[in-house]
Amino acid sequence: MESETIVQIWTTENGVIGNRRLTPSEEIEVEMRIAIVACEALKEEIEWIVAGDPDFVQREYLDFGLHLYPDELKHEILNRLGALEGKVDAVFLGFAHCQALKGLPKAVSVPTVMLETEDCLAAFLGEDVYSKEKHNGGITWFYPTGWARRGPDGIVKLFHLDSARDQGYEPEYFLKIMFTGFKRCMYIDTGVAQDGCRETTQALAQQLKLQYVEKQGTLNAIREAVLLTKVVAAGTPSQLTEDEANEVDARSSCLGS
Repeated sequence: MESETIVQIWTTENGVIGNRRLTPSEEIEVEMRIAIVACEALKEEIEWIVAGDPDFVQREYLDFGLHLYPDELKHEILNRLGALEGKVDAVFLGFAHCQALKGLPKAVSVPTVMLETEDCLAAFLGEDVYSKEKHNGGITWFYPTGWARRGPDGIVKLFHLDSARDQGYEPEYFLKIMFTGFKRCMYIDTGVAQDGCRETTQALAQQLKLQYVEKQGTLNAIREAVLLTKVVAAGTPSQLTEDEANEVDARSSCLGS
């Protein structure tokens, strides 16, 4: 009988958080090629989670501005996923449902795992906390790291608030109109790449006369989806443990509901 070897199948910057018991003849099957297709707003958190993992061989981060055009966003993602068919074992799709993307993995041939949350804010806060904060103290502008780093200039660029400058309207004029009715500006601290993000959010809150609040974020939803992608990429059902296979079945059921 072949001796068993514990083989690491996923890692994070914090070390090994999952492993599999394989016989020597099976070890080669653990090698994987995984691609990331994700929103640039999640880039720093995703890169922190997959840092040093050789299984992630390709990364594509799409401009957040595509969210303003849901159909175009979906079309672009489908094109990117289609181009990966036969080239990788699985894709981690770093997008939440985002209006038009729910169930998207069922529309492509390449095995794909996405974030099963309403949007990336729900992924960073957790669905329950996000729902509560949306109705707590008036309309809230949520500012996770990927957005906070860009500051007010990022908002101006995203929503083209400088397009009427030649007519005498400065971006700040439209910025104030855009935030009419907002009460709070919330910085979501995900614990990743915080340099200057808190200060940028505070400055935006002060500029727009909003209440500044801060909330501890979580990477659990992204980490869970990354781990599931590795389980899917690991191979056939015979290669998976019973718990892993059950997890894949449960997520597949979710995608089909």
